[in-house]
Amino acid sequence: MRTKLSAFCDKVIEAGWLVAIVVVPLFFNVYSSRVFEPDKLTLLRSIVLVMSTAWLIRLIEQGISPETEPTGTEQPQPGLWERIRSRIANTPLVLPTVLLVVVYILSTICSLTPRISLLGSYQRLQGTYTTFSYIVIFFLILQNLRTREQIDRLVTTALLTSIPISLYGIIQHYGLDPLPWGGDVITRVAANMGNSIFLAAYLIMVAPLTLARIVDTFTRILREEQSSAADVILGACYIFTFAIQLICIFFTQSRGPWLGLFAGLFFFVLTLGVTKRQRWVVWTTIALAVVVGLFLVMLNLPNTPLEPLKDVPYIGRLGRLLETESGTGKVRILIWQGNVKLLSPHPPLQFPDGQTDRFHLLRPLIGYGPESMWVAYNRFYPPDLAHVEARNASPDRSHNETFDALVITGVLGFLAEMLLFASVFYYGFRWLGLIGDTLQRNVFIGLWIGGGIFGATFFGAWRGAEFIGVGLPFGIALGLGAYLIAHAIFFYHRGGERIGGVYETLLIALVAAMMAHFVEIHFGIAIAATRTYFWVYAGLMVTIAYVLKPQEVVPASVEPDPQPKRRKRRGKKRTPTEAPAHPPAERSWLWPVMSYALPLAVILATLGYDLTTNQQGLSSVTAILGASLTMQIRSGQPVRSPAVLFLFLITLVLSTAIAIGELSKQKVFDRDRGAWWKAAMVTVDLAVGLWFIVAYFLASRLAAVTLQTELIRLNNLIAGILPLYYVLLFALLIILAAILARREPVTGPAVRTSNLWLYPLLTVAAVYLIVSTNLNVIVADIYFKQAEPYHRRGAWDASIITHQQAIKLAPKEDQYYLFLGSDFLEKAKSVPVYQSVRTPPLTVE
Repeated sequence: MRTKLSAFCDKVIEAGWLVAIVVVPLFFNVYSSRVFEPDKLTLLRSIVLVMSTAWLIRLIEQGISPETEPTGTEQPQPGLWERIRSRIANTPLVLPTVLLVVVYILSTICSLTPRISLLGSYQRLQGTYTTFSYIVIFFLILQNLRTREQIDRLVTTALLTSIPISLYGIIQHYGLDPLPWGGDVITRVAANMGNSIFLAAYLIMVAPLTLARIVDTFTRILREEQSSAADVILGACYIFTFAIQLICIFFTQSRGPWLGLFAGLFFFVLTLGVTKRQRWVVWTTIALAVVVGLFLVMLNLPNTPLEPLKDVPYIGRLGRLLETESGTGKVRILIWQGNVKLLSPHPPLQFPDGQTDRFHLLRPLIGYGPESMWVAYNRFYPPDLAHVEARNASPDRSHNETFDALVITGVLGFLAEMLLFASVFYYGFRWLGLIGDTLQRNVFIGLWIGGGIFGATFFGAWRGAEFIGVGLPFGIALGLGAYLIAHAIFFYHRGGERIGGVYETLLIALVAAMMAHFVEIHFGIAIAATRTYFWVYAGLMVTIAYVLKPQEVVPASVEPDPQPKRRKRRGKKRTPTEAPAHPPAERSWLWPVMSYALPLAVILATLGYDLTTNQQGLSSVTAILGASLTMQIRSGQPVRSPAVLFLFLITLVLSTAIAIGELSKQKVFDRDRGAWWKAAMVTVDLAVGLWFIVAYFLASRLAAVTLQTELIRLNNLIAGILPLYYVLLFALLIILAAILARREPVTGPAVRTSNLWLYPLLTVAAVYLIVSTNLNVIVADIYFKQAEPYHRRGAWDASIITHQQAIKLAPKEDQYYLFLGSDFLEKAKSVPVYQSVRTPPLTVE
């Protein structure tokens, strides 16, 4: 039985994935010591805990019912476990995902550092807890994504999030960044990711979706006799968005993401030409791919006519793909050399207490555990690495997904991950009509496996065993490209059934983004944003092509028929893949607009948190807000720079135009054609209002800091900033869920009173886990950063107190104890030593 509470829980889950794809790439925290990845991941894990709690409440409230309605026959319905096994075996991508889950559990239990493998390391926080959070989003999308409106809203939210991130990167390139980062963010921009490679890795996963929207919009314009103004405006907005994404990717100067982008765009254009039956597009794309490939090969070979191009800015970096004697290339080679020794047969590792690794014989199969490479690697550390990296740094990542998978989860984890990627591309190709019969399937499998073996063998023989991690994915990518070309040449008229419909271009873009991601992670590190988007895209692919057939997707503009016609065939049951048609609650445009406006408000509110600072030590809230928008610190002096103000305005105007344009396509304003400007005003007011709330509270805290003299109160003021953001974010998530629920009313009872007592307990448990495993982790790090200036100045008492505050929140974090111990040692040096007065020995008279 579907109750109003269970329907609301469905919308909490949807609001959760919308908020997640916004805050994970966009959020950073200048008040903590780590700033980027752990701060993003604790937010993600907290959101997933909320989504999981909503799922549990809905499960209890609604119960576990068969997938089909009763038929009136005496045939027994399949049991729960039979249905679960059927889902795992028959739903694309689910089986490899379940295998990956099993391997992660086994690897975590047998890890060298089980606690760190579960919760994540101090530097990255990419443990099993985090990995399962990604996977939970995947499964919840499979279960809850059911309408065309939901799909459009998810894709639009992802695109809107990329706008301020791309603009921020461009601002950095021209020296207009308002934040004084420690490294160079002008030559290679880093934006909201803190690392140029991470920034480009994220953008290459969003750019194909923008390109798909451009293609769909201009196809719509060219096919209609009279194009609407909304289509023209949307086309211009998407072209501008795609342009700033490419410009920002270019300014990162990151070679791995550049190669990934080339691979993704090649697939996108080639597949689009095949599906649209445009042979000239197909042949032009193949020719350009061959030319670009030959250009890259010649650019990386010595003593070619292209040698002078290696000194040209930007382009020259593509000529150093195989550099091994200097720079980051040498670092990677040395790390890979250590990985080869770590993965080769060797005596058992020994712990500090003298015990040996009891799971030594299983390590080739299950690895050393997530986040445990930095512990296992020390014995195999190449001495030359100390000359190009910090001597006290032990690598915790290989900068290559193949080696990372083999080290942390062993051969079993590597095979499960490769099976997952192979399934993504196999089903993507099949749904797009690129695999249509047994021959094509066998060719695909042969090129995938054969390409991987060829690449690993060739690179291993040519450059050494340390290049196998690059050679294997290179061969696979080459095999995928060869299959696409072979299909375009030999199987052009033998394609299989395509999904067709409104989401064919989107599916092309999703597979292109996956291909770009696959290439990139074998030259870099998979991060919070790219992992999140990978699992969101995987869920979206399966949903639109398998769970929901395109012809069965419920249009966003469906409205109830006042006099519905009776079905001629009575007793017709809904098929398992058919979506229930929930008509909108009202004919008003307000609630659809709010469902788009609130994600935009989350974007601006998060930007307000990111960029509202008080670098000048101002005591006025108004002055702090004004300086955050229009001032920049250069060489220690404030100068006027409206770059942040322009970033906000461009994001606001462009995002509002896209949101209103997409709603116009859904015919939201057909009943009131003059309502679009009211909708625009509502969107702008809501977004600006929420930005102001976040910025005002943040500025109030920062202004009060300069007036405080008591150390503990000062520390608490700064540490209390993040909890305020958490409260506001989750309040917005619940409000968004309420707005989405308003769109799909339920006529059933409000709640099952028999289970009502359990829901507060689940909610309290979720809040406890959010605070204890996520929020406290970062608040402790904020205290740790607060102690840094005291430690540098030798204010040992203040540093000791502040470090103790961090340890109170994170009592098992070694990093804080190290610095607290250093405080005590340094303080001990300043304590005067009183020598006892020597007295003469007693004598007996």
